[in-house]
Amino acid sequence: MNLVHIFLAIGFFAGVVQQNQHIQVLKGHEWSVTTLDINKGGDMLLSGGWDNTMILWDLSNDSILYKFNNHSDMIWDVAFSPDERYVASASWDASINLWDIETKELVFRFKHAQKFRFTQTEPFYQERMVPNMVNTIAFSPDGRLLASGSSDGIIRIWDLT
Repeated sequence: MNLVHIFLAIGFFAGVVQQNQHIQVLKGHEWSVTTLDINKGGDMLLSGGWDNTMILWDLSNDSILYKFNNHSDMIWDVAFSPDERYVASASWDASINLWDIETKELVFRFKHAQKFRFTQTEPFYQERMVPNMVNTIAFSPDGRLLASGSSDGIIRIWDLT
């Protein structure tokens, strides 16, 4: 790449940055936001964060539709079900909450084992029990299954039927 190409690339990216400014600002979490998901229609957004809450947003008017509160620790992942009837949140409290969007009711709470045995190799060389945090979730395309991954290195598949 010669200098002309470099200057053209810099000019192009500078133009992209200037043209692609954010178009909305949503404020509702009291602490860091850790995860986001947008529904298929692009009119709703889910957010989760360090304040132990998941928020359902209406993107057409930048408003909070509902703030879900049922975790005792940080939320690390959120997801819309494929049919968009449900939302799910994964938390470091070792649980996954499944909510009905219409009624805002908790449908089910999936629990991972609270702790798991971990052998620390450095610097203390000891075995200890550590919290089992749920880090990620995903719905199957047909919405019948929910997969979760946690800090114990295990992927769990949950049957939603």
